[in-house]
Amino acid sequence: ERSANGIDFEPIATLPGAGTTSQMQHYALTDMQPLEGISYYRLKQTDFNGEYEYSGVISVLMNKGVVKANILVYPNPSNGQFNIFTGSEDAMEYRVMDMSGRIVHSSVAQPGMVNRVTLPKLPSGMYTLIFISHQITTRTIQVF
Repeated sequence: ERSANGIDFEPIATLPGAGTTSQMQHYALTDMQPLEGISYYRLKQTDFNGEYEYSGVISVLMNKGVVKANILVYPNPSNGQFNIFTGSEDAMEYRVMDMSGRIVHSSVAQPGMVNRVTLPKLPSGMYTLIFISHQITTRTIQVF
């Protein structure tokens, strides 16, 4: 759900759940029509019986005039090998960081082409992929 004022929220998408499971599940969604200025987001998790609960609220600042980078990262999750495609006109430096903030890999993604990435042998888990250009863009990747 998204809100312009942090009080009045509206649904922007619904994703199907995995049902009852003891396995960790990962969901992702990109707001393709973000609001200008500060937007507030929260998740609403609804059970099969109709009961629901909300996550904490986060805020995101979308500055006017900032060009949104078209970045694709796939497959995700991966085994440590994945592809990066950027719609940027310029090369973009990127860094892969573990959950403690340590840089485990860095390189440059060339524009307008598929960049094949092979990470060093890493423990399974979640990593943050940070792209640095005119703005900083992040993606979360899962390595198994």
